Amino acid sequence: MKITTNPFVFGKVVKGKHFFNRKKEIDELSTDIVNHQNIILYAPRRYGKTSLVLRTFDELKKKHKNFVGLYIDFYNINSVEKFINVMSNQYAVNSKLTLEKLLATLKNFLTGITTGITLDKDGNPKIELSILHNKRIQAFEDVMKLPKKLSEENKTVGVFFDEFQEVINLNGFDFEKKLRTIIQHHDKVSYVFCGSKHHLFQDIFNNSNNPLFKIGKTKYLDVIPEKEYSSYIYKNFVKINKEFKKEHALTIYQLAGSVPYNVQLLCNEIFNLMLINRNVSIDELINYSFKNTINSKNEEYIILYENFSKSVRLALDIIIKNEGKNLFRKDLLSDNRVAPSTLKKAINNLMDEGIIYAENKRYYFHDIFLKEWLKASI
Repeated sequence: MKITTNPFVFGKVVKGKHFFNRKKEIDELSTDIVNHQNIILYAPRRYGKTSLVLRTFDELKKKHKNFVGLYIDFYNINSVEKFINVMSNQYAVNSKLTLEKLLATLKNFLTGITTGITLDKDGNPKIELSILHNKRIQAFEDVMKLPKKLSEENKTVGVFFDEFQEVINLNGFDFEKKLRTIIQHHDKVSYVFCGSKHHLFQDIFNNSNNPLFKIGKTKYLDVIPEKEYSSYIYKNFVKINKEFKKEHALTIYQLAGSVPYNVQLLCNEIFNLMLINRNVSIDELINYSFKNTINSKNEEYIILYENFSKSVRLALDIIIKNEGKNLFRKDLLSDNRVAPSTLKKAINNLMDEGIIYAENKRYYFHDIFLKEWLKASI
């Protein structure tokens, strides 16, 4: 029996044949990286920015044998010591040195660090560092010179700092200032800074008082256009159901609010149901899948909502009833008995938590299914 694989991947980095479109963005990023341009890439959550940059790195590796891409996810970094370990391990995996040479290089290059190397399950070197607390500043400065060291070995180097706004959690260490001091001299390394919490990310790079002000070229990642995405949806569904029309693909795209993660999630649900419900109309399957996706997240949404403060719940109600527009009108504030400062604080809280984002003076939900759940619940 032939197994039909669901082509709609979500919740993880999209690779290989499941990655589609974004050719223009890949070409632009590739050109900037090869030209050693620093990039500030903003996109709301669920837009696929991590998949895009890592796909760009893969394309560069195919075209340039000397390309090296280092990936640092700041969601997983809660201390300077952790950052030093992650950066060192990225260097270890990508330097292509023998274990003996790698160990010797790191011992000579890193100050105040005891270095050990083991192999992971894939045979890649894994570094285990022990850092003296009073040496961590020097250790940070040393490890941040590793990308430059690679570039001096005739490598084209890209360093991807994902969810970089989380750097604010490294309390007690002036990370941004020290980073700027070092990387401004890395003229043959491209640093790609990505973030999804817009106002935090903007403050880091657009506030003239901050060390990383205008450190690179700003790019904004938009949704995949309706025509291209609906074409991809249609192509994959018509393979399993000849009754599937282009209009159905467009409906799915619009129901999911055009956000790539949400589109993939809804398509994944519909695809699975379509395989086992051959005689059910496609419109029914789409509607049922949409409702089923919301219902499947009911417990998750209840816990999320119960942890919100009274003012945040009110803000959610105001955002939904006014479609995210003109939220600070005097009549609206008066009717809801809320002060502008209180509403603003609640909205900032929702943005910090990644629930909503702002665009063109309007607030949108990252998760369209949460929005629909709230509409039915509050």
